[in-house]
Amino acid sequence: MDIQSDTRERFLIAATRLFAARGYYGASIANIADELELSKQALLHHFGSKDRIYLAAVSSLVAEVQALLVAATEQGGSAEEQLEAFWISLCGYGLEDPDRLQLIIREAMDCKLSQGDSGLQHLFEALVVQTQATRRWQDCSAAEAMTVVCQCLGATQFFLSTEICQMTVFGETTYEAARDVHYTSLPPLVSSLLYG
Repeated sequence: MDIQSDTRERFLIAATRLFAARGYYGASIANIADELELSKQALLHHFGSKDRIYLAAVSSLVAEVQALLVAATEQGGSAEEQLEAFWISLCGYGLEDPDRLQLIIREAMDCKLSQGDSGLQHLFEALVVQTQATRRWQDCSAAEAMTVVCQCLGATQFFLSTEICQMTVFGETTYEAARDVHYTSLPPLVSSLLYG
């Protein structure tokens, strides 16, 4: 990785963290620049605007999640097995860095970006199609499949996105133990949604 790519990556990590915590409107170029101990001008030199930083951060994360889905489908097996593998790998992805999933969820709720700009629309469409390929959901409507996708996404990410609140209420030790419980309890929950 060259210096410019490394610098851009550092900018995106800081932007992801702030956008995840504060949302698009709550995070400013100045906040991101301050976190990186840079001037706003240096940050704008690499991206041009706050909108472009946000798009780059969200698009990068969506591409990573899409890669998880592709990897899960390339493993073979039934549609149910592929979806189970995807949701479990998404949980692991979120456990590594909860900010990543939180920002994707914020964008899904806020729809700040135009349809299709970030790839989020394509990701949801692919998950709906994959859900409709399962035996239980093969005759369902897109609306019903989207509900299953949202339920699985909620089961995967809500716990991770509430990390700060949970640590404040229950303490770090309890939260860390709960992370393990979350990861082991997710597969049966996803299975119950996919198989009935």
